Amino acid sequence: EAREAGIETVYQTLALSLMDLDAAGELYFSAAGNNGRNGFEATFNSSGTTGFSEPLAALTTGATPYRLPITFKSGADAVLTLEWSQPAASVSPAHGAQKDLDLYVVDSTGALIAQSVTRNANGDPYERIDLSYSGTGTATAYIEVGFFGTAAPVHFKIMAMDNGSGVSLGASTLNTNDGTIYGHAAAAGAIAVGAAYYGSTPAYGTSPAVLESYSSNGPTLVTYDTAGNPLATPSVRSGPAIVAPDGADTSFFGSDTDADGFPNFFGTSAAAPHAAAVAALMLEANSALNAGDIRNLMQDSALDMDDKSTAGFDQGFDD
Repeated sequence: EAREAGIETVYQTLALSLMDLDAAGELYFSAAGNNGRNGFEATFNSSGTTGFSEPLAALTTGATPYRLPITFKSGADAVLTLEWSQPAASVSPAHGAQKDLDLYVVDSTGALIAQSVTRNANGDPYERIDLSYSGTGTATAYIEVGFFGTAAPVHFKIMAMDNGSGVSLGASTLNTNDGTIYGHAAAAGAIAVGAAYYGSTPAYGTSPAVLESYSSNGPTLVTYDTAGNPLATPSVRSGPAIVAPDGADTSFFGSDTDADGFPNFFGTSAAAPHAAAVAALMLEANSALNAGDIRNLMQDSALDMDDKSTAGFDQGFDD
């Protein structure tokens, strides 16, 4: 737990540093993440069911409304996280969470597989479970969220961060935001970059370009400021700002998927450096460009893509 708290503090500190970079007019490109639409966000409403001696949240409107399915392909793994609308002590010392949620994973009979039940009072509103599946075929488990105390927070968010390994959350009409961009990629001053396979772009005969299925979507909802005060209106961080190619050749990293003798590098970690390199070339061509100029020029000149989850072609920006 101490190690995980340390990692979270590093992420939050980096996000705060990005605010300083943005104020100084610097550019920061960040990989949007490889967790697709594995997010679930909702208002906390009780399901009317108690489990593990706690009231459980409504996650679906089905026969067991307190359970959200999570399905694994063989060899898949995920970091399952739960966060909720409370201040974080690692960001705003002495202003930590005052409400406590717990995270459970059970099988189809309700038997416990794993749990994260940290006492969050005056700490960070965060629970985490690491999951993996090494069997054959697919396997489905179920997520449950309970609250410890007398009142639950307004909003909570679940993410299954699988890095494209083959994990998916079940559909739910209660889900208001399936975005999975988080941390420094969601900082106000960052340019989050999604990924499209280079072979699925207009230059290679596919128009419009197609987003990689694992490329993280937005938006991200921020409900507290860095002093631990609730925002009058939540800040909605749209993203990714742009998409760049992945799957290109490297001299040392990845596997040779296009059989040209060079290994290929996939993921938004491969896409973000391509976008940053374009910005560097722009500055080389015109050193008078500022950060706002570059961001605007890159977004204005980007080729329009489609959100495949909606009917028809979506004109303009898509989360």
